[in-house]
Amino acid sequence: MMGLLDDLIKKAGSQARNAAQTAAGQAVRGAVDAASKAGSALAQGKSVIGQTAAPAGADGAGPADAGTGHGTQTFVFSDLPQDLSAMKAMAESDLSTPFKAAALTVLALCRWGESKDDCYEMLDYLRGPRPLSEFDRQFIRDRLQGREYLPFSFFAGSTPENGYTPDRPYQITVFEDIYSYQNEGYCRLNIRSSGADSPRQLMLRCQGGKVWRLWENYLLPMIRVPASEDPWA
Repeated sequence: MMGLLDDLIKKAGSQARNAAQTAAGQAVRGAVDAASKAGSALAQGKSVIGQTAAPAGADGAGPADAGTGHGTQTFVFSDLPQDLSAMKAMAESDLSTPFKAAALTVLALCRWGESKDDCYEMLDYLRGPRPLSEFDRQFIRDRLQGREYLPFSFFAGSTPENGYTPDRPYQITVFEDIYSYQNEGYCRLNIRSSGADSPRQLMLRCQGGKVWRLWENYLLPMIRVPASEDPWA
């Protein structure tokens, strides 16, 4: 009788051990599967996070300008305005976009070397109800005196080597960046100078929801001197 009881106890113990081993094996496999799935999900998550959509250009179809990925407009002018009446005769003088106001600002500054009064009058028109102060005029004089070539550096074809002589017709490109519309009613735009490594900016302000006026001019920091004036060239 005792032998039979011993056999039953041993058999029950063996079955218990087998059940425990089976349960443990299943638990381990479950943990491994769960870890594998979690790792896969994490990898997929990293892939999605690492992808960014290409910024749309002005037409929303894709990057509008290499290196900027934002809206860009290029203007072509057969001649530069010599006075305010000539500027007002230009299609861009309606100032219906900030791009137009930005481009015309460069044209006005190009006149400074030959006629400061005409330059200031055109800038006053672009500024609207906020004409140049004496401080503003002094600032322009300080930046352009002896550097009359500076505003011409914003046109295509100009280089330090050719004394910032632009191609004809005159072509200028204005572009946005991620900071262009941070404040309602204002727009900050960029123009590249062939004598600088980074773009220059202008701030435009909308007047009456209809026209864009020049608000701040950041075009005039110093640029590389023409090669003819550089003793190290």
